Amino acid sequence: MSKRSSHVGVVLNEHHLCSRGGLGFGDSVSLDPPGDAMTGVGKQLALLGVALIIGAALLQFGYDSPSISAGDEPTQNTPTPQPTVDPEAIPTAVPTATPIGGRDPATVQVRVANSTGVVGLAGSVTAQIETAFGYSMLQPVDSTGPPLDTTAIFAALGSEPQAALIAAELGLPGAGILLMPTDPPVEDLGAAEILVVVGFDLAPAE
Repeated sequence: MSKRSSHVGVVLNEHHLCSRGGLGFGDSVSLDPPGDAMTGVGKQLALLGVALIIGAALLQFGYDSPSISAGDEPTQNTPTPQPTVDPEAIPTAVPTATPIGGRDPATVQVRVANSTGVVGLAGSVTAQIETAFGYSMLQPVDSTGPPLDTTAIFAALGSEPQAALIAAELGLPGAGILLMPTDPPVEDLGAAEILVVVGFDLAPAE
């Protein structure tokens, strides 16, 4: 059906309209055929269906999308700060004393006396023995006896093995270990159980 035929203008004559009490002479009336009315309703239903689909999609998006409040900010991966370690706070291993002659070296007390008059000789021998064996070294002193050409080593009973090691360290393997006298050649023996009286054989060459 053409567009022209979709609207029908009907002009009613005066006598026909007047007899029905209707419109005046020359008035026109446009009537929509039933088919066009159904077409308009179908369009409205189609639009309503599209609106429902869009609304369902928006609702689905609203449930699936994470909500971000106004105060939230995107988080960033920041590196974890590594704890600092104070090197001085790290405990250092304490060397364990090796028993010498069946005894802890720290329990062996030794004193060195200088019989030569060479300044610092008793001190250097004291340091050498302490470094080699870890013995408990007393303060070096001067000998009250005569000058000795050969270094003498005195030991109390039971300390002979340790005294022999000292002799070997000083390069005196042939030196005899003497028994500690009741009156040793020093003003104060203290608690020493070994006394080394340094002679000129250990003095530095001039």
